[in-house]
Order: sequence, then C-alpha cells, then structure tokens
Amino acid sequence: MPLLADGVRQRPDEQRLRQAYARQLVEQQQYDKALEQFRELQQRAPEDDDLRLSLAMVAIEARAWDDARTQLQKLLERDTHTDAAHLHLGRLAELREEPDTALQEYAAVSPGSSYLNAQARLSDLRIRSGNADEAIAALVAARSNQPDYALQLYMLEIEKLVQLDRLDSAWYRSTEAVNRYPDDLNLRYSRAMLAEKRNDLRSLESNLRLILEREPDNSMALNALGYTLADRTTRYDEARELIERAYAISPEDPAILDSLGWVNFRQGRLDEAEKRLRQALDASYDAEIATHLGEVQWVRGQRDEARAIWEKAFTEEPANRVLRETLQRLTGRDAP
Repeated sequence: MPLLADGVRQRPDEQRLRQAYARQLVEQQQYDKALEQFRELQQRAPEDDDLRLSLAMVAIEARAWDDARTQLQKLLERDTHTDAAHLHLGRLAELREEPDTALQEYAAVSPGSSYLNAQARLSDLRIRSGNADEAIAALVAARSNQPDYALQLYMLEIEKLVQLDRLDSAWYRSTEAVNRYPDDLNLRYSRAMLAEKRNDLRSLESNLRLILEREPDNSMALNALGYTLADRTTRYDEARELIERAYAISPEDPAILDSLGWVNFRQGRLDEAEKRLRQALDASYDAEIATHLGEVQWVRGQRDEARAIWEKAFTEEPANRVLRETLQRLTGRDAP
C-alpha cells in the first residue's frame, strides 16, 4: 500500500490511482483514511453518483453518520441508486437506534439487487421489536406480491422460523417450498439442515443423497452427511468415506477438517483427531470446533487443557448449543 500512497501524492489528479488507494484502505478497514480519499474523489467528480454511493457507505463505516445521510439523501434527490440509498439509510437508522425510520427506509426498497437484503433486515427488525408474527406475515405477503422472488423469500421465511425455534412451522413451509421447487438444491440443503434440528435423520439423509445424486462432488453435502453419520450414528466407515471425498475436493475448508477430526475421534484415533481439529481451528476459530478439540483432550486425560479450550469457546459463544451440551455431558455443568 505505501506504493499507492506515494503514487497518490505524486499524481494527485489521477482518479483511478486514488480510487485504488481508497478501496485498499477500505479492505484494510482504515475507514477514516478511506473517507478522506473518497471525499477528495467526490469533490473532483461531483456528478459521479457511483462515487457518491461509495462515499456514503464508507462514511457509515467511519461513523460519519451526518455525512452519510447527506450523500444518501442527495442520491434520492438525483433519482439514482435509489434502492441502495434507501437500504443504507435504513442501515444508518438502525445504527442510530431509530427503528421506525429504519423500517420505513427498508420498506421503500423496490424489487432489484437490494430487495432481499431489505426484506431480511425488515424481518430482523420486527423480530427484535417483539413482532415476530408480523415479520412472518410480511414475508408471506412479499412472496405473493413478488413471485419472481418467491423461492428466496421461502428460504428467508424458513430461516426466520428456525431462528424463532418454530421448527414445525419451518418444516411445513419447507415442504410447501420443495413441492413448488423440487429441483432447487439449495432448498434441499436447507431442508436437510432443518431435518437435523428436528432429529429427523432419515429426511436429512434423503435430501443430502438427492443432492449428491445430481452433484456427486458437492463438498458441502458430502461433509454434512459424513459429519452427521459420524456424530449421530455408528456408521463410521461410511462417514469417513464421505468426509474424505469432501476433503479431497476442499482440503483447506475448516468445516471439513473439523469433520475429519471428529470421525477420527469417534473411531478412537485420537492423535489424528487432535491434528485435524487443530488445523481447523488454525484456519478459522469456531466455538464448535474448539468444543470438539476440548473433548478430544478431555478423553486423553488433558483435563486442564480441555477446560481452557472450552473457557475460550464459552467467552466467544456462550450460547453455543454444542458447547453447552458437551459440557453438560462431560462435566455435569453447562458452563466451564
């Protein structure tokens, strides 16, 4: 990045160079510095509404909220990027703890690239404010009013019903969606994960097998089925074969490394289990992976290390279901 900074100083009128520098600052989350660069860019090209939108988005990240609002309102006045402007005005209102304004802004987003994001945020706002039934009813109405988005809105509704722990309602809606879109594999995967939450392993397996019939190299489905067989059944050899197929496709995926560690643990290969779980944690910290590693160390007799691993996981995700269930099963408590 120093080269870009030097280039901007030496050639201050070179817009593309300054844009590259500004975007790199954003990537490095140096939002205050990025905001300075976008302000300069916008001053040099006041009619460029793409730059105006970028400036507003960076201003939100830099907490320059008045500046962000001004730029977004200007986009609405100029009748350009209107849906993006309403979406980000809604986000800004949320940050400023103005939920009614946020609802109005999200509701103003028309069908297009920002529509589903706005619907998701509307749902979350309503649920957080205690209006869960209203949130679900609004998604049903949106699906009726916007049939082009019906599949995505089905999936969003199912996600929110699961979030609300309304698993029977989610399953009913999932069945309705699958009957309407039987060939959509993302919907099938979502249904499989819902089946797992309902302890319906037969439905989980049938949906994942259907995906694998059509996409034999779908590493996500291979891993999900392999992990479930390792975790919830004694079909360990079958689980290993599925997970190893997934690993051959995506050897650096932390979720697959976790599954590989877990099936090794279930088969009593503790050294290999620890190795794979540590690789998974090094790739991406996750409380569930840490929980698995802690259990391996607990079984190996490394109780103090296991507790230290669980304490960190609990600090990161105190509500994690797998962590709490593991602690209860091994220590008789649901906290370290």
